[in-house]
Amino acid sequence: MAKNRKKPDMNLPVWFDGQNINEALFCEEFLYERKIIFTNRAFFTPEGRVTDDIFLRSEVYEKLKSYAVSSVPQKIKNIMELLKLEAMAKDFPPQLDRIHVANGTLMLDGRFAEGKTEIVQSRLPVSYNPNAPAPVL
Repeated sequence: MAKNRKKPDMNLPVWFDGQNINEALFCEEFLYERKIIFTNRAFFTPEGRVTDDIFLRSEVYEKLKSYAVSSVPQKIKNIMELLKLEAMAKDFPPQLDRIHVANGTLMLDGRFAEGKTEIVQSRLPVSYNPNAPAPVL
């Protein structure tokens, strides 16, 4: 926790004034640090659709726990609701020219982009290996 809650410290996050958490500023910083959107009543990340937001809530808690001293579950709930508004995306069409896999993105024209650089609707839990032998029937 902050040593002196009466006197703001220059090392405090912008969303904490030494006594209070500004939930809107917290959300801005959180979304700046992570690739997340909210659409169709769900969060989406480079891993795909978030089916259980417990991991997001856990990340929020980890950032808050040194600053929040009361009503922490309520603060997390408020922040999760604000994140939905701040991360809202109106349009998130499927990408029909690619398949997102565990180690990157395979384009249907045969190109492969390694890594998870973009927010996707889903990601298959298999890795692409261009040197894998052809399956035998």
